Amino acid sequence: MGIVGTAITISTIISKLFMRYLESQMEKITKTIDERKNDYVGLEERVKSVENYHIETRVALAKIGKDIEYIKQENNKMAINIEKILNNNCKK
Repeated sequence: MGIVGTAITISTIISKLFMRYLESQMEKITKTIDERKNDYVGLEERVKSVENYHIETRVALAKIGKDIEYIKQENNKMAINIEKILNNNCKK
Protein backbone atom coordinates (compact mmCIF):
# COMPACT_ATOMS: atom_id res chain seq x y z
CA MET A 1 0.00 0.00 0.00
CA GLY A 2 1.48 3.27 -1.04
CA ILE A 3 1.01 6.79 0.15
CA VAL A 4 -2.06 7.23 -2.07
CA GLY A 5 -3.67 4.06 -0.72
CA THR A 6 -2.99 5.12 2.86
CA ALA A 7 -4.39 8.60 2.19
CA ILE A 8 -7.56 7.09 0.67
CA THR A 9 -7.97 4.72 3.62
CA ILE A 10 -7.51 7.54 6.14
CA SER A 11 -9.87 9.75 4.14
CA THR A 12 -12.49 6.97 4.09
CA ILE A 13 -12.20 6.43 7.85
CA ILE A 14 -12.47 10.17 8.53
CA SER A 15 -15.49 10.40 6.20
CA LYS A 16 -17.24 7.51 7.97
CA LEU A 17 -16.52 9.00 11.40
CA PHE A 18 -17.76 12.39 10.24
CA MET A 19 -20.95 10.82 8.82
CA ARG A 20 -21.58 9.04 12.14
CA TYR A 21 -21.05 12.33 13.95
CA LEU A 22 -23.49 14.11 11.62
CA GLU A 23 -26.09 11.35 12.05
CA SER A 24 -25.71 11.58 15.82
CA GLN A 25 -26.13 15.35 15.74
CA MET A 26 -29.18 15.08 13.46
CA GLU A 27 -30.77 12.59 15.88
CA LYS A 28 -30.14 14.98 18.77
CA ILE A 29 -31.62 17.88 16.83
CA THR A 30 -34.67 15.83 15.82
CA LYS A 31 -35.19 14.75 19.42
CA THR A 32 -34.87 18.34 20.65
CA ILE A 33 -37.35 19.55 18.04
CA ASP A 34 -39.85 16.87 19.05
CA GLU A 35 -39.46 17.77 22.73
CA ARG A 36 -39.92 21.45 21.99
CA LYS A 37 -43.05 20.70 19.93
CA ASN A 38 -44.51 18.93 22.96
CA ASP A 39 -43.55 21.86 25.17
CA TYR A 40 -45.14 24.26 22.68
CA VAL A 41 -48.41 22.32 22.68
CA GLY A 42 -48.52 22.52 26.46
CA LEU A 43 -47.59 26.19 26.32
CA GLU A 44 -50.33 26.91 23.80
CA GLU A 45 -52.92 25.32 26.08
CA ARG A 46 -51.64 27.32 29.05
CA VAL A 47 -51.80 30.56 27.05
CA LYS A 48 -55.40 29.82 26.05
CA SER A 49 -56.25 29.10 29.68
CA VAL A 50 -54.72 32.40 30.80
CA GLU A 51 -56.53 34.27 28.01
CA ASN A 52 -59.85 32.73 29.06
CA TYR A 53 -59.19 33.63 32.69
CA HIS A 54 -58.32 37.18 31.62
CA ILE A 55 -61.60 37.48 29.68
CA GLU A 56 -63.59 36.10 32.62
CA THR A 57 -61.87 38.56 34.95
CA ARG A 58 -62.66 41.51 32.67
CA VAL A 59 -66.31 40.45 32.46
CA ALA A 60 -66.48 40.14 36.25
CA LEU A 61 -64.88 43.58 36.68
CA ALA A 62 -67.35 45.09 34.22
CA LYS A 63 -70.24 43.59 36.21
CA ILE A 64 -68.77 44.97 39.43
CA GLY A 65 -68.43 48.39 37.77
CA LYS A 66 -72.12 48.30 36.77
CA ASP A 67 -73.09 47.27 40.30
CA ILE A 68 -71.09 50.16 41.74
CA GLU A 69 -72.81 52.60 39.38
CA TYR A 70 -76.21 51.20 40.37
CA ILE A 71 -75.36 51.55 44.07
CA LYS A 72 -74.24 55.16 43.51
CA GLN A 73 -77.53 55.94 41.74
CA GLU A 74 -79.55 54.34 44.53
CA ASN A 75 -77.55 56.26 47.15
CA ASN A 76 -78.25 59.51 45.29
CA LYS A 77 -81.98 58.68 45.15
CA MET A 78 -82.00 57.88 48.86
CA ALA A 79 -80.14 61.12 49.66
CA ILE A 80 -82.69 63.12 47.66
CA ASN A 81 -85.57 61.31 49.40
CA ILE A 82 -84.02 61.89 52.83
CA GLU A 83 -83.55 65.56 51.98
CA LYS A 84 -87.21 65.83 50.93
CA ILE A 85 -88.36 64.14 54.14
CA LEU A 86 -86.17 66.44 56.24
CA ASN A 87 -87.43 69.50 54.38
CA ASN A 88 -91.05 68.40 54.85
CA ASN A 89 -90.51 67.79 58.57
CA CYS A 90 -88.77 71.12 59.01
CA LYS A 91 -91.64 72.95 57.30
CA LYS A 92 -94.22 71.39 59.64
